[in-house]
Amino acid sequence: MLIRRLSRSAQGIPTKLIRQLYRAVAIPRTLYAASVWLRPTYDKKTNSPIRGSIGVTKKIAQTQRTAALAITGAMRTSPGDSLEIHANLYPTPLLVQHLLHNALIRMSTLPTHHPLNLIVMCIATRGPVRHHRTAIHNLIQHFTVDPRTIETIHPRPICPDSRTPFRTSIAESKENAIAEFRQCTNRTMVFTDGSSTNGKVGAAASLYVDFTHVATLQYHLGNDTEHTVFEAEAVGLILVAQLLLTRNEASFPATIFANNQAVIRSGAHPTAKPGHYLLFRFRNLVRHLMDQKDLNNNSISLNWIAGHAEIEGNELADREAKLAATRKDMTSPCRDLPKNLRKRLPCSTSTVKQAHDAHIQAKWNDEWKKSTCYAHIKALDPAHTPKSFLRLTGSLRKKHTAIYVQLHTRHTPLNKHLNRIKKSATPNCLQCGGDQIETVHHFLCDCTRYDRERHILQQKMGHNALLTSHLLSDKSAQQALFQYIDSTKCLHTTFGDIPIPLKPQLKTRPNHTGTHHA
Repeated sequence: MLIRRLSRSAQGIPTKLIRQLYRAVAIPRTLYAASVWLRPTYDKKTNSPIRGSIGVTKKIAQTQRTAALAITGAMRTSPGDSLEIHANLYPTPLLVQHLLHNALIRMSTLPTHHPLNLIVMCIATRGPVRHHRTAIHNLIQHFTVDPRTIETIHPRPICPDSRTPFRTSIAESKENAIAEFRQCTNRTMVFTDGSSTNGKVGAAASLYVDFTHVATLQYHLGNDTEHTVFEAEAVGLILVAQLLLTRNEASFPATIFANNQAVIRSGAHPTAKPGHYLLFRFRNLVRHLMDQKDLNNNSISLNWIAGHAEIEGNELADREAKLAATRKDMTSPCRDLPKNLRKRLPCSTSTVKQAHDAHIQAKWNDEWKKSTCYAHIKALDPAHTPKSFLRLTGSLRKKHTAIYVQLHTRHTPLNKHLNRIKKSATPNCLQCGGDQIETVHHFLCDCTRYDRERHILQQKMGHNALLTSHLLSDKSAQQALFQYIDSTKCLHTTFGDIPIPLKPQLKTRPNHTGTHHA
């Protein structure tokens, strides 16, 4: 493969970039239109393998193994499951399952005018078919997804030349947002918020006239496995439009305050993304309000207000949203809600995908724990996850990454492994002249030939210099470790001179003064 040429063990493109290249180019090209010619690899309901695509999946696994070797720089004798866990690549059966599930979700979101929409909905309505099943039959039968309950995503939710029926304002910082609120002279203000509490999602909007609370609308969306906080914030905007439309106390111009910048930006320009259909509904309500009240585009302003800034209206909306999330009976009466909120909202594609990804991740973890390599890798790093190795080697050259992964897997040019693959006559260490087997631990901690180099290592790291787990899993040990390996010249035949990597920089926590995450 060309990827293997671009990323050799001793030199080449770094691991992070070659992995990105494989995921962005090789996987989509290899599995193009996989939903047509592949079946799910296992049934999600029964968790049992499905016949039909096992042979093809095994051939694809060979390609992924070649890519994993190129990504990590491991020896060709390395076990496949260990390569995938180090490269953070789904095993091929789970990768196929992931892609086919996403294909079904994508078909479920098609608008009614799409040719496939009618076919998908008819198959979902009829139920399972025993004979002559199509690819869509297989997807719907083996995944616990009902296309009728998934949101519709329009490819073009608004006309390109459509004007936004309200003004938006996002302050540069929390202090500026509070100052803008203090300077607001409009008599009518509406505060909105969305909340996710105890696995439930809710939204609320509170109307104030002359700094006096007039009315509040609440809405319970459902479980956080079906809806997102972004949707709750969008529903809050719909409740705002309903209050301005139905309450006689409201006057114009009016200002809407929301504490989620993403919803404000998306509300001005909705696109074909999950949850944006709610923002499209909000814009339609605002247009209806403008027509009914004879308003212009400057009559309504949507402003960002920092959360937890001790502003009465914002704090009230926050409390009401949390109540709406925890209790379904806190939803306002149907007669007070807009018509598009009187029925149950469809499930968010984001949450459906997240739930399935979590299921795949759990299945991968279960399979990894059954591997013969699991105990060794877990001993090196008790907190090991599929992302651990990429975090450890993210800023390193390919040469350093290859050394790391070879020492991790114990498939390295040391005599114990070389003897096992018939490349050395003895597994013993020839450097110290004893009968000690040349393992990774012996090379790093015990070999008397390297006592001088190890003494320098101990001066830098103290007692941690004799802990293999610390040497191979802690970023702070990188400089001392590679200096030791280079000074021993044990791996020079394979890797040549080994440069000392730059000192890893500790990430400082950013100061989010101007952004509030709901």
